[in-house]
Amino acid sequence: MKTPAETSAARMLLVFFAVMAVVSSLPKSATYDEPGAIRYGRRLLAGHAGRENAGPMPVMALNALGAAVADSAGAGALFGARLVSVAGGLLAGGLVWAWARRVFGAWPATAATALYVFSPTIMAHARLASHDIWAATGFIAAGYCFRNFIEEGGWKKCLAAAAVLGLAQLTKYTCLLLYPIFLFTLAARAALPGARIWVLRRPGRLLGAAALFLLVPLLIVNLGFGFSGTMAPANDYRSPSPPEGEGGGWRLPLPYPYLNGIVWAAEKERTGEGFGYMYLKGETRKTGGFPDYYVWAVLYKVPIPMLILALLALVSAFSRRETPRMLPEGIHLLSVPLFLFLYFSLAVNVNLGIRYLLPAFPFVIVFVASLFAVPDRGRVSPALYAVLTIWLVVSGYSWYPHLLSYFNEFLPERKGAYLLLADSNLDWGQNLPYLEEYVRRHPGVVVSPPFPVSGRIVVSVNELVGVWGPKKYAWLRNNFLPVETIAYSYLVYDVGAAELKVRGLQP
Repeated sequence: MKTPAETSAARMLLVFFAVMAVVSSLPKSATYDEPGAIRYGRRLLAGHAGRENAGPMPVMALNALGAAVADSAGAGALFGARLVSVAGGLLAGGLVWAWARRVFGAWPATAATALYVFSPTIMAHARLASHDIWAATGFIAAGYCFRNFIEEGGWKKCLAAAAVLGLAQLTKYTCLLLYPIFLFTLAARAALPGARIWVLRRPGRLLGAAALFLLVPLLIVNLGFGFSGTMAPANDYRSPSPPEGEGGGWRLPLPYPYLNGIVWAAEKERTGEGFGYMYLKGETRKTGGFPDYYVWAVLYKVPIPMLILALLALVSAFSRRETPRMLPEGIHLLSVPLFLFLYFSLAVNVNLGIRYLLPAFPFVIVFVASLFAVPDRGRVSPALYAVLTIWLVVSGYSWYPHLLSYFNEFLPERKGAYLLLADSNLDWGQNLPYLEEYVRRHPGVVVSPPFPVSGRIVVSVNELVGVWGPKKYAWLRNNFLPVETIAYSYLVYDVGAAELKVRGLQP
């Protein structure tokens, strides 16, 4: 049977996504988090679930397996680990297409797939062996299955939604937010006029579904951690390993490393231990965070065409004409972006990059697909969509292969991106080969000088703004402007001896 044109187009887009993600990952060094994540995956494969830090989760066993296979074939462990993440990114893209197709039709689904494929932030993280793309995949998979369960009912869909929710918990602790999000979604859907929700029609169904959504994820989390330390006695969970013998405190039916990671992460957030200073628009903070951080991150790190389409979709969906049709689906699609944005802006005191909002991206993209559902409604003409798509492609790929560092056109000058954001928004350790090549071609360049010096100086963005300590390079950032960048992660300065003397900066 002949494949429909729109399906073929979506497949070609996803193939393009995979190829470009793989190719653009080749010249990139490991980020700060990748070695530890892969190392934890290897520990899990060897049967050891104990943690070295709060972040790694069992999903990294997949990346570690890819690393082992690629390493044995001589392709390199990092390449193999990243290849598995690309597969995770493809799965999320496929789910974007499936959700949009089910609700809005084939061509809107293809339009949504294009928006997903050409999102620079999505591709940037899909090519890394880290948890962020897996969290996005977990969110969209769990959200899609839960949506189908609420809208269509049935025990099979209930079990599938509970199982995928459990699998999502193995990707990143952010996926714990799916529990309150799903409760909110269910309540909001039930409150709509004329709502007939299968699971709410009988008390027995609701109790049975609640049991499945509690017990199935519980079993999956235990399986993911190999039942390591399940029911272990402990007064608290700050120690990397459970106490030996009898002990006081709670006995919870969850793996000790899973609970330990939650407590460890909360402690790190409270004290700032384990990461550098947070940075926003010239200001650094060790703790406390910036409530408006993600406002600026979205404004500058999301492509302007995507911002325009999201705004148009909101206006259209909540117009008088469209609200009755779009509100039920809008609840499913907008709850995740809303919860994530409010949670990371108001409840979490750690601001390290837009990657924390990455799980919201697929939901917004599916929501935007509503603009193309019925052509005669005149919401987005094909010509306007073509212009915005071309803009999206040109905007994102003008930064290629440095997509992690992407800023949209609201940024007046690319070498000035450090004035707004830093950390994993610009430099996550991924561009060391470009620094090495620059040093090779410019003999005498001084890299990261420990004190004021004259000559051609190179420092990383994070060093300059104070992520690793605000005082060290205050002399440089307060008195000089960069003349160029290296892969957008390093800044180059030409500092004259006379200028140092005039400013009283001579060593």
